[in-house]
Amino acid sequence: MRYSQLEEIILECKPTSIIEIGTHHGHRAYNMCMAALEHHDNVRYFGYDLFDEANQETNERELNGKGAGSYRKALAAMELIYKSHPGFRFLLVRGDTRKTLHGKPPPVADFVFLDGGHSVETIRGDYEAVKGSKIVVFDDYYVSGADTSKFGCNEVVKDLAHELLPKVDRFGELSVQMVKVTHE
Repeated sequence: MRYSQLEEIILECKPTSIIEIGTHHGHRAYNMCMAALEHHDNVRYFGYDLFDEANQETNERELNGKGAGSYRKALAAMELIYKSHPGFRFLLVRGDTRKTLHGKPPPVADFVFLDGGHSVETIRGDYEAVKGSKIVVFDDYYVSGADTSKFGCNEVVKDLAHELLPKVDRFGELSVQMVKVTHE
């Protein structure tokens, strides 16, 4: 339920560039890019994910319950967009963002969706890498059911001006929301 808010924000802010950290299979990437393409012919998308490099160790470290993303599926989703929108450009980056993004020249976009690793350390590093972007939406703000000193974005956003988005997903004891941070 909470992911529908992404398209609403994109339709409102009309980005020409999108970064997604945690592309997984590319489903949300597809929806976000198609929403952006309603306003612009030329949209750039950059997707970061472990993809098929995820393993038991990374899943435990990052509290990943979905399993590995698929580079092949994400690529197919992006190519499908390109076929109908030749002004669309994309880049999928495979690997742990601790190596592919942290400490690199910072990518900047109109809109960032940050939903990669769930450890506070990874989320903080991912945010530091993209904080020059206009709008950053964090997933995994835990309302209940998680140790927020270790997992989720709660610790990262607590000192930032942010907006807690209204839709909540519940998974047993776990309640999850998204957070929007806007930089002017």
